[in-house]
Amino acid sequence: MKNLQKKFLVIVLIFTLCFSLGNTVMAEEDFMFGDVNGDGAVNVQDVVLMIRHILELTHLSEEQKKSADIRGNGVIDIRDVTLVTQYALGMIKTFELEFEPKPEPEAEPPQPKPESPAFSIVKDRANSIVFIRQATMRNTSSEVAKDVVVALPLLEGKPYWSNYPKINLNQGIATFNVGEIQPQEEKILTVRYNLTLRTSYIEGSSARLRQAQNIFNTFSSLGNCMEVHTNFRNKLAEEGFEARMVYGFTQPYIRDLQSGDVLRHSWLEIYFEEAGIWLPADINYQYFGGFPYTSHITMGNRNLSARYVQATDGHVEVDWRDYVIR
Repeated sequence: MKNLQKKFLVIVLIFTLCFSLGNTVMAEEDFMFGDVNGDGAVNVQDVVLMIRHILELTHLSEEQKKSADIRGNGVIDIRDVTLVTQYALGMIKTFELEFEPKPEPEAEPPQPKPESPAFSIVKDRANSIVFIRQATMRNTSSEVAKDVVVALPLLEGKPYWSNYPKINLNQGIATFNVGEIQPQEEKILTVRYNLTLRTSYIEGSSARLRQAQNIFNTFSSLGNCMEVHTNFRNKLAEEGFEARMVYGFTQPYIRDLQSGDVLRHSWLEIYFEEAGIWLPADINYQYFGGFPYTSHITMGNRNLSARYVQATDGHVEVDWRDYVIR
């Protein structure tokens, strides 16, 4: 087949040379298809260059290939030679009807923009409070209590002030050196936090958020906080939710914290991967997704209930108190 094509090209070349001597057709423009040698005319010399290129006897430049590729398909072959020959002999007046442009590459479909989270948690009103953890110690014996040490859990990641030096911190529990307590003497350890609490609420919604809230609504607000929220967490886990217990302090009122004592309390945080956030859920207070009041002080995600006093000699009794000043 290849030999047949070569024979055909040789015949075309001989025919063109014989028929077109002295009959050069001049191009009307500085550049046009078929003017392979760039002399301003489409004639036998252009046909010869194209045939030599196809037979690999010569190599065209990129500009010459552009002129020789009449059909615009990126390939110079017998059909392009035939068209140029016909044009040079005056058998056709234009290449326009024969032009076969390359199909435009299909545009890539637009990539979808990353979707914004379906919902978010919005921080709202702020209240500043002073939170105090206190241990009042009395040596009720007739001997000096020596090397008195108090162990007390700290709020996770919150700066504080204390009136006795901290000597150790192990897994969130700090130990403070009180020193000696004389017989019948009283000493008070005070750990003070300046806190800013904020209300919060959910903005937006999603199917998973509504599903979690529906589970939340099946629980009664009555009951021990640890038991209620443990059962709630187990039910969430059955539906594929990740939840964690949160430990802290509150008062037995649905309102902002007021000056006075606070009680230990626990609630849940539920993780929503679609929004990348943990949302609070407190069944006892019927809060879901946020805090409508500045009513909760968060200690952390560990149940740090251990607090104690140690001493050498003597007998130290202790009263513990957690309270808020506004």
